[in-house]
This record gives sequence, structure tokens and C-alpha cells, in this order.
Amino acid sequence: MAIKRILSLCLAVLVIFSGIPVAVAENNHGRPEKFQLIRIALTPSGSAFVAVHAETRIGFTDLKSTCLSVFAGSQEPSKQVIFKSIRVIDDLSARIVGNIDVDVELKDISGLLPTRASAQVINELFEEDADSQKSRMLREKLYKNIGVLVDLEGQNLKEGDARDYRIEATFDIIDRKAANANGRKTQAFSSTRKDTAIINDTSQTVESVGIITESANADTTLIVQALPSRPGWHCGDLHIHSDWAIPVSNGGGGWSDGTGSLRELANRARDKGLHWLIPTDHEDRIRLKKDGGVWAGGWNAYCDSTLVAQIGSGILVAPGVEITAKDLYNKIGDCLAYWMRQYSPIPENQSLPAQLLIDAINLQNPGYSFAAIAHPFGRPSWPDWNATGFRGMELISNSKTINNKAYSKWRTILNNNLASTINGNGFVVALGGSDSHFGHPGNTGQTWIYDGSFSYDNRAITWSALRAGRASASGSCSLGAIAINNYPQGRVITPTGGQDMTVKIVQQPVSGVTCKAYSLRDKTGAILLSKTYPPTENYHTIKSPPKGQLNFYFAVFDFSDGSHVITNPVFVNPQ
Repeated sequence: MAIKRILSLCLAVLVIFSGIPVAVAENNHGRPEKFQLIRIALTPSGSAFVAVHAETRIGFTDLKSTCLSVFAGSQEPSKQVIFKSIRVIDDLSARIVGNIDVDVELKDISGLLPTRASAQVINELFEEDADSQKSRMLREKLYKNIGVLVDLEGQNLKEGDARDYRIEATFDIIDRKAANANGRKTQAFSSTRKDTAIINDTSQTVESVGIITESANADTTLIVQALPSRPGWHCGDLHIHSDWAIPVSNGGGGWSDGTGSLRELANRARDKGLHWLIPTDHEDRIRLKKDGGVWAGGWNAYCDSTLVAQIGSGILVAPGVEITAKDLYNKIGDCLAYWMRQYSPIPENQSLPAQLLIDAINLQNPGYSFAAIAHPFGRPSWPDWNATGFRGMELISNSKTINNKAYSKWRTILNNNLASTINGNGFVVALGGSDSHFGHPGNTGQTWIYDGSFSYDNRAITWSALRAGRASASGSCSLGAIAINNYPQGRVITPTGGQDMTVKIVQQPVSGVTCKAYSLRDKTGAILLSKTYPPTENYHTIKSPPKGQLNFYFAVFDFSDGSHVITNPVFVNPQ
């Protein structure tokens, strides 16, 4: 263990002093990254909690107001917990900038936990198992996605600013036994407590016999960012969940995948500066959708609703679906299905093993529809790497950074299929998606696509760009791109063997962020060249391999906000 720590320290020192990313960062849905996404604070008694996003990013043009999502829950089965109010306080001016009376009774989540949990345990349930049944139950049991309008007028926010706000949630805790005990008094007290990475100022006072008012404060940061603007490039989120599925009170349950309607998600994506959005709720949730007790049409209605969201928001909104593979040994993994026909059945959740599911997706809209592997080493991990035929794979999923295992697997797959790619059969495209279940598109994981004819009402252009690999996966909306001999990512080029090739590398971060370094890599993963703190456009000369030696080249970028970008390759077939 000591040796491993010493080696880790040496590697960290090397990275700091070289300024060059020596390897793709390990993430694998690790806890430190996850705990940065949601901040949770408990009341003093631990009976209730409030949760907010650690960061909310808004577009530079949307500075009059914004909506913060606040979640709350109870973990005290012997008490009734009433969620009373939310106040949003600007830490800089101490001014109340948002205020709402909630006044709803919270459902108890203690059945999901072995004991009354700490904020850290609840955080793990929020984020670590985002696709699990437990996590869905947690979200369903919360009064979730309570939107608090925050007034930004007069705060003098500018592009690149980051402003901290305190979310103060107030609860009434009603002890049924105490309320029934005549004349019994409960003493008032106040306290301040700290939890791991969570500062929680709390206080409680007696309002009446058996009723105690408690508060819990959680901090969030509002970041004002403008996305990069570059001709032909368009940023979007290709993996996000909505509140499409509603709970079914009779006949076997069913929980929403996420929070926020399709229209709300589209509006938030637009306000953030995204140009396109692909909602991807789970197939069984889409199928279980009910409206007033009447079946609402499943996949067909879902497609119709994305069109309504597209028209209402003014950005492209295309329907996708997440489908879970399941084999005879109960191994499962999630597949994203894109470019599917509206009026044709789609494969059902957990009905097919991996290979048959991929085949069914590809055949649903022959020649167009395609499958992509979601969070391949997340939860759940992809169960069958012998399966073939998928055309995409998330290298960045619900994270700012590249998943190292996914990166290694992706490069192996590209190498194993290199001859087929050169012959025009396509390749597995590196993708980035937020996999957000909490209503914030593009916060951690996006994809930039390149197409000069992009249109907000032509979905085929977006689908085609993704399928062809004219794309870069990004962790925090920064852009990185390459071209070789003026040919963009996803293309196969045929230079003369041994000839000089011109490599153009472009980096454009979101406002307030800088590019620390980039590296150009080939099929072996070796770093051919690198540059620290580069200008926006960079030109390098490299030699083409000898005739007949196939290769591919891609770039990895490291930005000052801790995020990565990875481009898809340019493939080289020297003549």
C-alpha cells in the first residue's frame, strides 16, 4: 500500500511539472467525482434532508433569472415531516433572491436504507446507482424537482462569473407520540454540524407541543458560461432522463427515470447554449406512461412529445431510448438506441441478450438506426464485449473526465476493426452524455457534432453526424477538434506513404476556462506530440505511415476546470 502511494505521488508530481496529460484520467464513476454533483444537508435530528446540485450552469444570455432544482426527503418513519419552505440567499450580499412556500408532506425513504443514513450515504444512493431500482424509488419518494425561481436582476453577473448561493429548507417535524401526550413539552435547541465535504448550518425551535421546526442549508454555485462558437460545430446532450413515466399506483409500479418534462429539459438545454438534445428514457418507463389512467401511446407518444418540445424550445429535440440487455445468467447492461422509427415497435427492456438487442436496434430502422453502449463500465457495466454491431460508446458519462477503462476498450475495438473501417464499414464512435436523472442537460458530459448544414428541424443531420463520427466527446462543454490534410474527424484519408501530413488542432473552452494541454495520439495510444496552454488554432506536421500500414489519429484535451475532451479519429490508409 505504501509503495502504491509513493508511485501515485510521483505520478502526480510528474503531471504537475510537465503540464502534459500522461494518461487519460481514471474515473470509472468513482465516488469523489459523484459527490461533487449533489450536495446534501441533514436537519439536526436527521429526520429530513435537502439536496441541490453542486453547480448550475446558465448561458451568458440568460441573466435575468434562473430556476434551481431543490430535492427533499424524510427518513424518519415514526414522524410526519412537512416540507415548509425554501429560501435562496446570495452569499455575497446576504440578500434573499428566491423564496417559495412548499408546504407538502414528505414520503419516508427509510425503507431504502438499513439505518438512518448520513448525508454521504444518501448522496451515494442519489448518484452511484442512478439507473438502479433503488435510485428510482428514491427519486419517486422525494418531492422532487421543486423549481425555485432565482432573481438575478441587479447582481451584476458577467460571463465567467461564479456566484455561491445558500439553499435554506425548512421542515416541520411532527412527533405523533409527543403530539398525543397531553402537556408534554419539547425543549428548543440549536446546533451547527459538519459532514464530509458538506457544511450544514442547522437550527430548530419549538413551535407547539409535538412540532419542531428544523432547517437544513446546502450550498450551490451558479456559473455563468458562454459555450464556444465555431462555424459548423454544435453541442448537445445525447443521454438524459425526464419525468415521462409517472408512478403507477395499481398493478406493479413504475418510476420516472428523471425530473423535468421533455419541454422543460429542452428549455434548460437551450438556455445553457446547447443546440440539440436527445432524451433517452428507459424503454419500460416509456411503455408504462399513463395519463389519467389511460395508456398514452408509449413510444409513439414519446416521439410526438419530443417534437412538441422541439417546436416549443427552438432547439433540435430527437427521441432516443435506453434499453437494458439481459442474458440467461441475469447479466445486464444498457444500450442507447438512436434514429429509431416512430411507428414501429422497439425492443423491450431486459427482453434480449446483448447481441440480439444490438441486432434488433439496428434492424428497427434498417440502414439508419444504430446502437451505442451507455456508461460501459458504470452501473450496470456492459455484459458482453463479444457482441458486435454497435456504432457508439460513451467514453464520458455523467462525468467531466474520460473513463479510463472505456477509453482502453474503445481503442482496442478500433484497432480490431481498423481494416473494416478503412473499407467503409464505419467504426465505434466516442460519445459523451450527461446521463442526468436530475433535470440538468449537459452539466457533465456532452457531444459536439460537426456539420455545416446543421438545422434545428432536421434530425437526420444530427443522427448522421453522430453515426459517422463527426464528433468530439466533452466533459464540460469545451470544444476540441482535429483535422488532417483538411479532412475532419470520422473521415478515411489516403495520403502518399511517408508524405508529410498537416494536422490542425483546435481548442475552444467555455468562458472562464483555459486549455492546459492537448496531446495527439495514434492507434497505439502513444503521444506523438503535445502542447501546453496552446492557442486556439494549432498546426503540426507529421509523417504518414508507409504504404499499407493503416493507422488512426485522435486528440485528448485537458482543461483548467478538470474536464477532458476526446476527439474521434481521422483514419489513414497510405497509398
